[in-house]
Amino acid sequence: MPRWTRSPTSIRPRCARACWPSTTATPCPRGVRRSRACWPEWPSRAAASTCRWREMTRYVIGIGSNIDPARNVPAVLEALCERFGTVAVSRIVHTRPVHMDTERDFYNLAVLIETDLDEAALKAVCNAIEIGRGRDRADPDSRCKDRPADLDILFVVDGTAGERARAMDEPYYRETVLDLLASTGDIEAGAELSYPVVSLRVGSDTLGEAPATIHRQARTGDVGVVE
Repeated sequence: MPRWTRSPTSIRPRCARACWPSTTATPCPRGVRRSRACWPEWPSRAAASTCRWREMTRYVIGIGSNIDPARNVPAVLEALCERFGTVAVSRIVHTRPVHMDTERDFYNLAVLIETDLDEAALKAVCNAIEIGRGRDRADPDSRCKDRPADLDILFVVDGTAGERARAMDEPYYRETVLDLLASTGDIEAGAELSYPVVSLRVGSDTLGEAPATIHRQARTGDVGVVE
């Protein structure tokens, strides 16, 4: 089962990139999970010499979609899972559009990922996922138009995460982020949701009605959901 830190600290040292689990591997000599750069030569000395420490940062990302959200939201989650391995997910809410002239309703949610990328590099990943779902980011009016995918980096998770979440202007983000942080143990209690909750299919599982963690199995590539 995926394991998320209960510490309020936003940065934890870990071996570079994603871990590559194996039941037969020799532990990293530095006492951290090995990087993909070490695989498959690990545990050779040459591979061990390239194993390096990087700071891992936990980010909260807000996700929204009002063009075929039942298809695009799962696709976004699978793309994040493909890139980052494990993703903690809030409940998914059905919301009315705000500051947009449209009749298309949104599905909104918040996710938490852990990565060694800085914010600019993570933003580039998020933009690429949006474009991959069909959003035209070159359009100067894209922020006020219907979109298949919208990913916003909200903040870094640290000791002030609860206060930051409670101060958010958008109620759908405020509620889903608090819901998410309570599920990961970063705050003691979340918030009551004032929006309808929806359930979506991701891989062979469903999620949305309760906070969950999704992860991609290294051997099969399948996406699994753990509530």
